[in-house]
Amino acid sequence: MIFIKKKRFLSLLAAICVLIAILTSLTIWKTNSVTKLKTNQTYMLDNKQTGGDPPSYIKFLDNSRYVAIPLQNLDEDSDQIVGVTFIQGTYSQRHNRYILGNNTKETSLVFSNYQDFEKGDYTLQHKKVSPQEKNYIFVGNYIKKEHGAFCYKWAIKINNADKPDRYKSKFVRLKKSKLDIPITEKEFIRKYHKKQ
Repeated sequence: MIFIKKKRFLSLLAAICVLIAILTSLTIWKTNSVTKLKTNQTYMLDNKQTGGDPPSYIKFLDNSRYVAIPLQNLDEDSDQIVGVTFIQGTYSQRHNRYILGNNTKETSLVFSNYQDFEKGDYTLQHKKVSPQEKNYIFVGNYIKKEHGAFCYKWAIKINNADKPDRYKSKFVRLKKSKLDIPITEKEFIRKYHKKQ
């Protein structure tokens, strides 16, 4: 009899612990999730979910325009090319999706190495980007609410030498960021032409 009561008590205690763990993780998930998109707020992709890629940032300027800095890579490895890219584009909203990549322009500052970045010695590159170019972050994909939080549709290239380029998709959560990314090309060049 005592054994049965002790077993019930342990089962009840285990159930309460599991419930507390679930409620705690839901609370943490909710506080770190973006449940509403606001203009002039910078958001970043959760790079833990993108395989450790450098962070990417996006900001909605109004109900049709956005700016983004994808894969910001400013590592101090002097042997590698350092670059910062600024994307300006328009988006449309259908249902609960923010479809990105119309009228998209890319401005890139390319530095031969980290020392050139420190000195502000760069090459300026401009390009119009088509929404069909899948290798661009924040171009040709969309943001939507997934399980109560806004996520970006991340296209991952599948490497296979025998077949043409193929992609698979996953949704990566957006997080609020304190980084205030530029809203114009002129401001971008001024801000990133040397180490911040």
